[in-house]
Amino acid sequence: MSFPDFRRAPRPGTIGPMPAGTLVIMRLLRSSLLLLLLAGCMRPATEPADGRLIEQTSADELFARGEGSARAGDFLRAEQYYAAAYDRGYPGAQAVPALLRVCVAADRISAAVGYVEPYVEAHPEEWALRMVLATLYEALGNGDAALATLEGVVVDAPERPEPRYLLGVMYSDVGARPEAIASFERYLALAPTGDHARDRKS
Repeated sequence: MSFPDFRRAPRPGTIGPMPAGTLVIMRLLRSSLLLLLLAGCMRPATEPADGRLIEQTSADELFARGEGSARAGDFLRAEQYYAAAYDRGYPGAQAVPALLRVCVAADRISAAVGYVEPYVEAHPEEWALRMVLATLYEALGNGDAALATLEGVVVDAPERPEPRYLLGVMYSDVGARPEAIASFERYLALAPTGDHARDRKS
């Protein structure tokens, strides 16, 4: 089995200034427990992960190597190890958030989408990851996909306030004021003392 040299992968292009609401979403994305960036300064990988070593290593050890690389700030190599561990059968509930974390840290948003999309399609109950996927779409400039993803989340997880708030922010960004107000009102009904309640009441 061969593994790509991620050092040669192009970085996502810039998409121009994002609206204020999107910046809020990206701050939430980067501060999310799922995406809590590991301490340390980011450093580029000097060499890709050894393919022969990967083939001879268990899924648990590969994941542990990914954790070590991520702690060292070598996010591209960490991605290789995490992806190999996942391919080898490491549980997606741990592998996909880990891949998401290091891809965001390395500004590989498209790659993050590539890992998350098939996982949430197979596990639609993972509403928090679906929320994060919506923010990734938004970061890539795909507002339609972002809205459709969040609208699906609020249908499948109607008791959760967080998707309502993000959906309200996205509706605000596209000028859908009645929909935004309805989403924020539903958020307040579900979480009257939530993190964003004061902002929405003011």
